Amino acid sequence: MLEVTAMLFFLLVAVSVQGAFLPVTSTSYVPEQIHLSYAETPDSMYVVWTTPTATAQPYVTYSLNKSGAPTTTVQATTRTFTNDDWDIAPNTALMNYCAKMTGLQTGQLYKYQVGSSKGMSASFVFRALRDFTSSPAKLVFYGDLGVGPEQTLTLATLKTQASAYAYDAIFQIGDYAYNMNSNAGATGDEFFRDIQPVASILPYMGVQGNHEGPDYSGTPHWVNRFKMPGDNNNMWYSMDFGLVHVIGLSTELTYFNDPQQAVQYSAIQADLEAVDRSRTPWVVATFHRPMYCSINPSNDEDYYEDGPGPFTTRIKDCTISAPLIRKVWEDLLYKYKVDILMNAHVHTYERLNPAYNNQAASNAYTSLHLIKGAGAPLTIVTGMAGQAESYATLSSTPLPWSVAQSNEKGFGLLQAYNSSAILYQQLSSSDLSVLDYLWLFK
Repeated sequence: MLEVTAMLFFLLVAVSVQGAFLPVTSTSYVPEQIHLSYAETPDSMYVVWTTPTATAQPYVTYSLNKSGAPTTTVQATTRTFTNDDWDIAPNTALMNYCAKMTGLQTGQLYKYQVGSSKGMSASFVFRALRDFTSSPAKLVFYGDLGVGPEQTLTLATLKTQASAYAYDAIFQIGDYAYNMNSNAGATGDEFFRDIQPVASILPYMGVQGNHEGPDYSGTPHWVNRFKMPGDNNNMWYSMDFGLVHVIGLSTELTYFNDPQQAVQYSAIQADLEAVDRSRTPWVVATFHRPMYCSINPSNDEDYYEDGPGPFTTRIKDCTISAPLIRKVWEDLLYKYKVDILMNAHVHTYERLNPAYNNQAASNAYTSLHLIKGAGAPLTIVTGMAGQAESYATLSSTPLPWSVAQSNEKGFGLLQAYNSSAILYQQLSSSDLSVLDYLWLFK
């Protein structure tokens, strides 16, 4: 009995040292993990955050970023969900808050704070959606960004660019944190703290990756820790950026033949049918698993090939999931003349010329860095933002229509200059040098 009493005393002391029995202070309510995303209308913006301790009546307050501007306050919705860690399954209860800022003036800077009567965040400044009449939309695309030192380079560069409002939005094409639900959700917390200096200024858009899907018990995190336009649990949406119509969709619904897949397909089909090409001549579809990518047969048998530092591998999804994604989506995207497919999943960079039905398409003109009159959608795989899980070696057997590869950390920048010309650049995370580029002409 004495031994049991002593053990209980030891446990109580240990827990109290960690702060569980210490008086709650105001700092426990200070918001963190703050990130923005565009909402359903051009004059609106979502903001999502959390606090270490749950608080009542959370809200956002915002105003034009100028002296004397009136302030608007909007109550937030509290979203609670259960963490299902695919490793240890602690079933931890997690929560965050989501508020929608509306009535924003086109292209204007707004300052905002989030919090509650218990504690407020610092002030941040974002820019409302522009009309893009004076300069093209600048959209960043990358996938597979984790936590730890592997992502430091990319986020440091994006932080500098965000502070200058150099871009209009960031699209992460799936696979966040590796994984948001790991360590009872603490890995997800780390990820959102890491991206806050960027995502609290620039809208941070995204699509579901396989690490946010059934394979890793990550769906609750994808549904609850982000807020994309629409009411589809962040699975699919679309929005316009000047001349560019961007569609986001979930290939996890496709890959696992989820009941929502049929609904998603019908919604994307209706969206494509409704696109006004006189207003948005360029259509970009972004989804995690690519329809085309090149394998390296020398190391494609196993998922991992152990080595020093990050694993080096060419995952088998170029031959397993790619045909499945093609079977479901290719005819639809081809029929409605989608211009560019932005993908990730494979941890490398690869640019492939337009292709359809597993063969190169006929274009009016094709050179290394210029395509005119594309005969089908072209594919860009940009999964080199940085993570510790694995990296894909450059393919020694590229597809015949594969034209560029790189294993340098980087991200994509897309700019539509007019109805006839759009430019894609793969930029180095270290110095923003151009690793690869393509002009696509109508």
